[in-house]
Amino acid sequence: MDKLIGVIPKNDVAEVRVMTTNFQSRPVLDIRVWFIPSNAVDFVRSRKGVTVDLSKVPDLISLLERIGK
Repeated sequence: MDKLIGVIPKNDVAEVRVMTTNFQSRPVLDIRVWFIPSNAVDFVRSRKGVTVDLSKVPDLISLLERIGK
């Protein structure tokens, strides 16, 4: 079950989506670029992104908090 956490627009045809989902029966955080292909209407998932086990999200947050320090 996918749960959208938030969206960061990149431009008119691409955005970064942060969502929780399951991958191989494991709960994961998925941060991925979605884009609108030529001659299409809806966004599609790209291969550009990262998937992190939900158990590792606190470690990811800790690393991100170091930015700007």
